[in-house]
Amino acid sequence: MADAYDEREEELESTIAIYPELVLHGGTSASIDLPVTPSSPLLVRFVPPHNTSDDYNGRDNHAHVEHDVRLAHLPSLKVQIDLPEGYPSEQPPSARVATDHDWLPSTKISELQQRIATLWEELGRCQTLFAYIDSLQQSAEEGFDLDQSPEGCLTLPTTLESRLVEFNKNVKLSTFNEGTFDCGICLEPKKGISCYRLDGCGHVFCKNCLQDFYNNAIKEGDISTVQCLDPSCGKTLGGVRNRTEKKPLHPRELLAMGISEPTARRYVEMKRKKRLESDKNTIYCPRDHCKHPARSSKYPPVPANLLDYPDSDSDSEDAKAKSSDASYDPNDRLAVCENPKCRLAFCRVCYKSWHGPYERCHPRDPKELSAEEKASYDYIAANTSPCPYCNAATSKTMGCNHMRCYQCVTHFCYLCGSWLDADNPYQHFNKPGSPCYQRLWDMEGGDNGEGNEFLGARHWEQMARDVAREADEEEARALQLQEDARAGEQIVRGELEAELAPVVAPAVPPVVVPFNPNDPAVLAAAAHRAAHPGAAGLAPPPPPPVAARRGRGRGNPFRPAAGRDVQGAAVRAHERGAGVRGRPAGFNGQVGRHAEDALQEHAREEAELQRFVELALRDEEDAWDSDELGDDEEFVIR
Repeated sequence: MADAYDEREEELESTIAIYPELVLHGGTSASIDLPVTPSSPLLVRFVPPHNTSDDYNGRDNHAHVEHDVRLAHLPSLKVQIDLPEGYPSEQPPSARVATDHDWLPSTKISELQQRIATLWEELGRCQTLFAYIDSLQQSAEEGFDLDQSPEGCLTLPTTLESRLVEFNKNVKLSTFNEGTFDCGICLEPKKGISCYRLDGCGHVFCKNCLQDFYNNAIKEGDISTVQCLDPSCGKTLGGVRNRTEKKPLHPRELLAMGISEPTARRYVEMKRKKRLESDKNTIYCPRDHCKHPARSSKYPPVPANLLDYPDSDSDSEDAKAKSSDASYDPNDRLAVCENPKCRLAFCRVCYKSWHGPYERCHPRDPKELSAEEKASYDYIAANTSPCPYCNAATSKTMGCNHMRCYQCVTHFCYLCGSWLDADNPYQHFNKPGSPCYQRLWDMEGGDNGEGNEFLGARHWEQMARDVAREADEEEARALQLQEDARAGEQIVRGELEAELAPVVAPAVPPVVVPFNPNDPAVLAAAAHRAAHPGAAGLAPPPPPPVAARRGRGRGNPFRPAAGRDVQGAAVRAHERGAGVRGRPAGFNGQVGRHAEDALQEHAREEAELQRFVELALRDEEDAWDSDELGDDEEFVIR
């Protein structure tokens, strides 16, 4: 018996040399805690309980939904080993296996406890302690073959989820903090406590470098770069780009690496805003002072607690989503502005205030744009190049023509819009014969909007806009020439009418001679009428004496004053033309006939001049003969 006891004690001491964590209990028993860290994270499926008792009311929704979680660390195995008398030759050893939180199924625990006796038989009834502990470690690394179960995973109730997930997180953090890593940005070795490991890909960077980069990216609005900074991340072994692997960071990770809560909130709000703007089905408030998007179940508001932000967050899926012109049901026409200061309820079809689900309305004409909207569209069309993958507008302020889309991270040429290989984007500019050959640095100072420097779709758009602009300018010039021609015609017509207008003598009041019965002429006329009672009229009075005509003697007391000769001549001409002593105009008089001929000549000249103006307007003035107006000395156009 003493020899058997010594043999058991010797085996325990030798096993402690290999496993220092083995704890002796007397001389015949020992215990050890074995960590469970599968080589591949174990898939654990948490299933909600069948009953809905009050214990689950008010908890997280995950408690009522079946879902899968991969765990890299699970609570350790607590193994108690007893070496009875007669061991190892006569009696097999015994073992008791347990786990914290009772996560390991009871059938698997029974199998592990019976394994020690099986090994004792297979080894020929000899020392089995080391072989048994080693087999338990190998089983733990293989996940106890739980992935080979009929379910293909470890199935546990959701009541254990929070404790197992928290345990996995703490073990990973403790192991990480004790290690040393080279930062992928500053390339300096740092302790794990000063670094952060990204959850999605496992790449490690120091916290200071991550904070500096992500803070600047979020501040400048470049949220597409808030992802893993390792150049090899997101590539498969074959070197082919896989867009679905490199995902944006969750705000939970930003908070864990030391990013402030306001900055992380700005990050998720800008992501939501970008998705709303890239979705053609987004409905905006029709009020000019608001223009906020309407409530959408597809893009819910950012939760108050960023830890509740959904994990399914992929920009690439949103970029690939095809927008369709869906026809809305009457009950789906209601839209409500999400702006808390607006909250306008309106129809998403006609963009008017909500009129109820049964009123008929018509879609808004897309051509009915405000001046601000039209100016925005014109600026985008003239100063940006569309991404060839998602059609997002991209503008260049400086640098080369190798562009990367801020939305879908597609590499393309800014000049012609061609897709570029992400692994070798500059091959496009170094290929002889290519339209962009050696044009990598064209417009290095930025986009100046000149269409002659572009190729591809933007070149044709610029050319179409130039042609339309030139056509508008040509039409404006033609209209201006017509207006100028009309104005010139009116000016020429007015000048010609002024030149050809007849000279009209000013109206002169008739000379009224007062009757004087003592006048010799009157007395002579009376004597003549008495001597010749059958005379039809009065004989002309005798001419006044020469002295009277020269102003001496009595003469004519109403002789025109000095300086009135012109007016007197006009009166005398008028009397001669209109007839003297009651004779009609032109009666046996040459002045009346001359006036009538002058008027006819003036009418003829005016008609010929009118015909000249009409020929000049039609550029046919060569067919007009100036002799038709008469002598050049008599008619001159000034």
